Amino acid sequence: MFFNLKKKIKVLLVDDDPDMLNFMKLALKGLGLELHTSPDAIEGLEALKKHGNFDLLVTDIMMPEMNGVVFLEHVKVFYPNLKICVCSSGGSQMVGEHSADKLIELALEKGALNSLRKPFTREEFKSFINSLIKSEAISISS
Repeated sequence: MFFNLKKKIKVLLVDDDPDMLNFMKLALKGLGLELHTSPDAIEGLEALKKHGNFDLLVTDIMMPEMNGVVFLEHVKVFYPNLKICVCSSGGSQMVGEHSADKLIELALEKGALNSLRKPFTREEFKSFINSLIKSEAISISS
């Protein structure tokens, strides 16, 4: 375990790729986090409403229906203090009028705390989340 907390940090993972969603969940399993998952931004918004008080949202950028930047904008309206990190393979793949790289840039400009490039290993993902927690960027909700 990377850290020891009296109250669990509540994390929402959002990705339209079920294999990636499962991969991220398994990577964080055993770290003492309270993990929730959603297969897209629409269900991610529902999870936020239903479960509330998340400490961290980790979302894919490249998703159908609502990309990660639009999702981030919606989330920030209702949960302005929620820490958000974005993940993407990046590159020139287009979503609407923007490339994945541009969407990452926009997400960071609009309040995402950090970004992580896919593909990543389980250990890289655990270290990424752990570094956020150790830096005290994530404060535990009450």
